[in-house]
Amino acid sequence: EKVIRECAEAVNRGDAEAVIAMVSPSYRSATDDYEGVVKRIRRETAVRGIRYRVGGAAIQVEKEGKAEAKIHVEASAGPRSLGSFSLRVSFRKEGSAWKVASAEEIR
Repeated sequence: EKVIRECAEAVNRGDAEAVIAMVSPSYRSATDDYEGVVKRIRRETAVRGIRYRVGGAAIQVEKEGKAEAKIHVEASAGPRSLGSFSLRVSFRKEGSAWKVASAEEIR
């Protein structure tokens, strides 16, 4: 939960480098590798005025050093809702830190 909360706070601050620090260099998803997700993070955090709120996060530790979370995210600009989406995020323990290993939108 701590990594999820810290990531959301960094996104809301527009701190791309703090978000990128939470991503594993071996990140892979259906649409991005590490370099692709880094570009996406920088692009998304550069947009000002959008706030993201993480709702429920169901976390399941699969085995030692690996975990998965289903996260609900709501986006808003001031008082106006921009919608919501859900993500399935896989984490991997690298050294003493949990890193995002992949993320997919759940439809």
